[in-house]
Amino acid sequence: LFLMATGITLEFGLSHTDISEVTVKQAMIRSARRVILLADHTCFGHESMIQIAAPTVVHTLIADDALPASWRLELNKLGIEVAPVSM
Repeated sequence: LFLMATGITLEFGLSHTDISEVTVKQAMIRSARRVILLADHTCFGHESMIQIAAPTVVHTLIADDALPASWRLELNKLGIEVAPVSM
């Protein structure tokens, strides 16, 4: 599953603003073998209105290279592979 979220924090997890989209995203996560999160650095450290899931559901993160090293370290500690993409 390639997944997008509008907010990502370690405490609240992945979040989004639209309840109907959250419901679909949660169902897709439940049926996926592997979850790949696509997010740019602006999503990190912000909580949107509705929680999608804990960050630990993510196997791989594809993010722009502006993601701070501290975030990469914390995500690696959770077992999430971080794949930065140069912009």
